[in-house]
Amino acid sequence: MSYEKNLNDAAKSAEKVVQDSAAVELLAEQAHQKARKAEGKLKGLKKDLDVLVRLARAWATGKYRDISWASIAVVVGAVIYFVNPFDALPDFFPLIGFSDDLSVIGFAVLKLRRELDKFNDWENEVTLVAKKKKD
Repeated sequence: MSYEKNLNDAAKSAEKVVQDSAAVELLAEQAHQKARKAEGKLKGLKKDLDVLVRLARAWATGKYRDISWASIAVVVGAVIYFVNPFDALPDFFPLIGFSDDLSVIGFAVLKLRRELDKFNDWENEVTLVAKKKKD
């Protein structure tokens, strides 16, 4: 099974979703709900999934656009793959049902590490500026 192929297929689906901020918001909410239910199964990737979701939301609302179209499609594609319960290994299979989800998220994070670090820096700067304005 090729996780890169699965991610690329999901990224193609993402091209339509990413253009609709309401669809991205719904996808983000679905990802949060699934992550909450599967918290123990996500291992160390919960924080990475959260970053992917926040980046998708920021892009969809127009707050953050310092990322290529191909990269944002991979971000949203990884989240779509995670949310889809009937992916390569359906989530209802005990023990292995989330392994493909984790692999796709992990692959996306590795592929986009620089983009995610850049986004985290931007988020930290926005938070710092907002805090200074508040004080």
